[in-house]
This record gives sequence, C-alpha cells and structure tokens, in this order.
Amino acid sequence: MGFNLVFPTETNMVWLTPSPSITFKLQEWEKELKSHGIIISTSKNICRLVVHIQISQSNIEDLIKITEDFITKQKNQHSKL
Repeated sequence: MGFNLVFPTETNMVWLTPSPSITFKLQEWEKELKSHGIIISTSKNICRLVVHIQISQSNIEDLIKITEDFITKQKNQHSKL
C-alpha cells in the first residue's frame, strides 16, 4: 500500500514509515483519517497506530479503504501538476 513496518508488531502498536512512492506528508494522511474518526500519531517520517481491543476487523478494513482512496487521490493530484 505504500508503508513499511518500522518494528516487528508484537503489541497493539504498529509503527509505519512511508515507502519512497509516497509523495504526501504523513500529517496530510493523519488529517484525512481524523476526518473519518480515526486517530493516529505522526511525526516527520513515522506514524503510530494503536489498535485497542474494541477495534474490529471492519474498523481495520475501513482504515485500509480510506488510506487506499487517499493515496489514489494524492497520486491523481500529483500527476496533474
């Protein structure tokens, strides 16, 4: 999808960095997710997702779909420049 794991996932925390194909700032992705009620933490080149016990498979699928749509939108905007 465009992200790489920073550390092996052994807890409910997932740390990601964008792959070189990602052309947007993580803060833009954070803002998009927040508009859908999904909260993540980002810094310049790393983001943290925390999956709590009440998070369902459907919630994860929503996160993936929103992210895929966001990446597609960003690539389309970038290609028009």
